[in-house]
Formats: sequence, structure tokens, C-alpha cells
Amino acid sequence: MNLILKRYAYMHSCTLGALRVGDHALFTIERPWIRHTDEHGRSAIGGMPFQSCIPDGDYTMTPYTRPNGDDVYLISNPDLGVFINAADRPDGVGRYKVEIHSGNWVDDIVGCIAPGLMYKIDYKGRHMVTSSRAAMRVILAELRQQLRHTITIENVTGAVD
Repeated sequence: MNLILKRYAYMHSCTLGALRVGDHALFTIERPWIRHTDEHGRSAIGGMPFQSCIPDGDYTMTPYTRPNGDDVYLISNPDLGVFINAADRPDGVGRYKVEIHSGNWVDDIVGCIAPGLMYKIDYKGRHMVTSSRAAMRVILAELRQQLRHTITIENVTGAVD
């Protein structure tokens, strides 16, 4: 199955998107896009590790059980600087262990993607997705029906970084 994530807002505080999983429409929240530069000031691929969302593109999804027992998916594309494990990175450069996992606010994620059933602004004025654990159950149920999965991440026309 191929999931489609259309990012519609790149903001100072977060990145928001709409995620299509089969017939289900979900919302996502991620860290803001932060361009990563190397020690020579050159732009490096993958975005800022542990602080940024990952670049738009096509990714492979791999099932993974976190140490806390949660079933999640790791997403990777070495051509975009996103790897499954730290040891997979050439010269130690690039992102790793980027997950799709539950979380309602941008503070709940570190460079990962958190899905939710709805999007809203909370009483403190923070962007959030709601019912993230329920959204993860939807994703897991849909993906258990097939073995191979990918996710395409793209901008909605007019969204800017």
C-alpha cells in the first residue's frame, strides 16, 4: 500500500499535513522544516536530525516495535538522507529512526510524523492533532493487510518552506 502525505502548512512551529491511508483521511503534525548544513556551510540532505521534518519524496515503510512496546513504522530513503539505523549512514551523516508514531503536539515527536483523526488549535493556541493513538490503530489495521508499504510525501500547491 502507498500512503500519501500532503503537507499543507510549513510554519515556524510545526508542519501540518493530510494523510491518506486507504480510504481513511487522517491529519499529521511534524517538526518544522530546518535545512541542515555541514561544517562547511553546504546544504546537507535529510533536514536537521532530531529537529526537522524529513524532505518531500518517496519512502519505504518498515514495521518496528519501539522499546515501550508500541508498533510503529520506520520510514527510509537513503537517496534522501533518511536511513533505518544509525549504522546505515555513510560517514555518520543523515537521519535515522524516523518513525510514524502517536503524538498529539509537535513536542511529542523528534523528527517523526504523528498522525491524528482531526486537526485543531488547543486552548493554549498550539497546533495539534487529536486521537493520535486511534489514528495509529487505523494505520496499523490497514497496513497489516499487505506486506510492502511506501509513503509519498509532497507539498500541496502553494505550501512553502
